[in-house]
Amino acid sequence: MKFLFTAPRFHTNLYYPIKSLLDHGHQVQFLALYQGRSEAHDLIKPTILGSWYELPPIFLFIKLFIRSRSDIVVVKDIVTRYSLLALFLGWLLRKKLIVLTQIPKFRSKKQSWSIKMLDLFGVQAITPVLGDRKFTNSNRNLLYVPFVVLSNNKTYTQY
Repeated sequence: MKFLFTAPRFHTNLYYPIKSLLDHGHQVQFLALYQGRSEAHDLIKPTILGSWYELPPIFLFIKLFIRSRSDIVVVKDIVTRYSLLALFLGWLLRKKLIVLTQIPKFRSKKQSWSIKMLDLFGVQAITPVLGDRKFTNSNRNLLYVPFVVLSNNKTYTQY
């Protein structure tokens, strides 16, 4: 499958999920607004678009988005202009959309309205933050998936 990631930058917490996709034969492209200092580009080299008020050059973004011919679009966050543009364009082009967020799955606020709005469009959101299970969550489209990291094969004692 072909994956297109859109995020402000290629953050290090995306390294192993992308590595796993590549290791399993998938194609991955990455559109970023800027390059951070701590990024490792040995897996993929993101296309740096630049930005103006959190938006990339619109026509270039649309051209690269369409040219990627992705099956799945992964959008980091849901509160920036860039992520909203990526979500809208993905929805318009009828792409399978997945949102990555760090909103805790379980928290005192029972529902996230931004996540609820995604559900209206059939979009799933993934968070690596479990939160406190004493709380409930009514966002059925917010899924908990822990960060993917490379194991060092050591045995640990569970307490």
